Amino acid sequence: MRAALLLILAVLSVAGAYTVSGTIRNAEGEPVPAAHIYIPAEQVGTAADLDGNFSLEVSAGTHRFKITAVGYDDIDTTITIFSDTTLRFVLKSEAIKGEKVVVTASRVEQSVLDVPITTTIAPGDVVSSQSITGFNEAMQHIPGVHMNKYQVSIRNTSGYSQGAGSRVVMLIDGVPVLSGDTGEIKWDALPTNVVSRVEVVKGAGSALYGSGAIGGVINIITLDPIHLYGSADFKGLLKVFSKVGMYDNPHWEQWRWSDKPLTMQNLGFLWGRANHKLYYYITGDLTHSDGYREGDDFMRGKSFAKFKYQLGETKSITAFVDAAYEDKGSFFQWESPAHALSTEPGRENDRVWSGKLFSAVIYRGDKPQKHLFFTIKAYNLFNNWNSRLFNTNLEEYEREGSRSDKFGTDAQVVFSWDKQIFTCGAEACAVANTSNMFGDHFGWGGAVFAQDEISYLHPLVFNIGGRFDFFWVDSASTDFFTGISPKISAIYHITEFMSVHASAASGFRMPTMAELFTRTNAGGVLRVEPNPDLKPERGYSSEIAVNYARDGLVLTGAGFYNYFSDMIEPTPIYGTLVKFANLQRVEIKGAELTLTAKIGKASLSGGYLYTSSKDLDTGEKLPYRPEHNVKFSAEYELTSWLALGGDFRYNSAPLYTLYKADPVVDAKVLDLFTKLNFGRLKLNFRVNNAGNYNYTVIERNIEPIRHFVLSAEYSIF
Repeated sequence: MRAALLLILAVLSVAGAYTVSGTIRNAEGEPVPAAHIYIPAEQVGTAADLDGNFSLEVSAGTHRFKITAVGYDDIDTTITIFSDTTLRFVLKSEAIKGEKVVVTASRVEQSVLDVPITTTIAPGDVVSSQSITGFNEAMQHIPGVHMNKYQVSIRNTSGYSQGAGSRVVMLIDGVPVLSGDTGEIKWDALPTNVVSRVEVVKGAGSALYGSGAIGGVINIITLDPIHLYGSADFKGLLKVFSKVGMYDNPHWEQWRWSDKPLTMQNLGFLWGRANHKLYYYITGDLTHSDGYREGDDFMRGKSFAKFKYQLGETKSITAFVDAAYEDKGSFFQWESPAHALSTEPGRENDRVWSGKLFSAVIYRGDKPQKHLFFTIKAYNLFNNWNSRLFNTNLEEYEREGSRSDKFGTDAQVVFSWDKQIFTCGAEACAVANTSNMFGDHFGWGGAVFAQDEISYLHPLVFNIGGRFDFFWVDSASTDFFTGISPKISAIYHITEFMSVHASAASGFRMPTMAELFTRTNAGGVLRVEPNPDLKPERGYSSEIAVNYARDGLVLTGAGFYNYFSDMIEPTPIYGTLVKFANLQRVEIKGAELTLTAKIGKASLSGGYLYTSSKDLDTGEKLPYRPEHNVKFSAEYELTSWLALGGDFRYNSAPLYTLYKADPVVDAKVLDLFTKLNFGRLKLNFRVNNAGNYNYTVIERNIEPIRHFVLSAEYSIF
């Protein structure tokens, strides 16, 4: 009987294919548009239309069907087909898992295999465990990311410009937080203890995020209060945490600048409540550090509060407030190579005081039955800083400062129908700035954007889109800074675990007020002249990448090419006199390999990045961009309460801008750590730069020497 059935199926398979059609709905009976139905063995699949209907041709026989949709549990089932067949699938909702879903690359939730541009996801514990005094310290452990002091560079698209301008947009929960005056990232204000995950988009993101995203996007996704508590029945939580640390003696005795122990201390808390439809938490911490260099101490306080009110099953209002204050020394460069950790004579009391207040309100009103998903954001970014720097030429203190206020709004609509996901939106913002360093200025602008994800030829998916930006700044030579940023990509699903994508995008970046109008002596060492004639820089990026994700292993290999015109870089005029200028033609190309894996009790992650960065007009390499960059982290769980691990990073020696003759070495840094988990009490002991290796990433600034840090977290309830 079994043999006869197999014979019949074989004959039917020769006879031709059959139509398999049906519907895909959720547990409430609503259609799930754009859900994917896939037969891995035959690489055949399609996507559901607006009403959750699908249809595809299948040969006779027994097939394995896989049905997936973001926000739902997968269905993996085997069905025998011997005639035209109608199927009905019901997907169950699931809590979104950070390691499976990306929201930044296309402004919509996607699987890591569906993103049109390479995106690296770092879990939140990378930030909380590796960040000692600021978020920037955690960033240097993410593959493909390089830190030039406080300036972040993705795939070496950025160099170093002493805090003016950024080619990377920084977001908190999708809200941009670049300052309105200098256009820089305020690392000390970013939350570190409530981070769910960090998404790093590697490539021009201007098609969706506008000016500043020409080199990529970093999105800090904080903990959702609802997911944190689980249900409204949860009464609340309270955690306290602390970090204490000490710097070791430098390798060279003559580098010692203080006889007392150089320490750091941090104390903070996380408190939250759930009350009917309102969920919220507040975190805050205070940090003091003596610093490892003379005149590099700081006192820092910051807090982050997030509120979420559920208006209904698919409607909510979320708000956050991020506040920070810092009083720090201003180490600019060493006294001499023989006293590399001492500041220049007379500059021991240089100080910078700053305050930041970021706030945002986000309304989300989804209508799944109408295949409509709507989000609107309103935000305000306030930054204020003042400095007192000793001018070594005039032998007197100079005071500089700036205050900026940036207001903005962002509206986005996602509409899905007939195997398409269409996203469109608009933004508007205004910036007011007061400064004795680059004057009083006002600017305003806006943008519109749209993209369409098309799945008619599944498993081949196309993504096309673009954005138009305009911005006006008083006193600039250009009347309006405008930019059109198109993008296109194609994603092919080779198997259910592997995809390949090819993308091309254009981006642009407007000069910041600091780049246009700064005039400063910077303590008599670095003199900066204004350049109101600056033009926006343009960037064109392309890449081909392969993604593999299965059973805890995520592997990505990519080759990329970036071309920039009118790139804005600080350019020496004479000696240490510089101004921001447009370089005509620049190329940055290379390849990257990244992986994360969970093998038994071992967790591994890492990456290798190679880049070639060159000014095509002069033939010279670009400064502050190491050709080779290696990151590797490993952790092994010895018992349920004890884990050991280490982080290693390597950067080849970069080029300098000002002091080109100064010696420079490769960076080879090893951190070691031990984690202890005793239930409510968690301990983490780290030895950072265990080899006490001395290196620089910018001129005359030694990076942190060996230091020891003990972190503790205790859950009271």
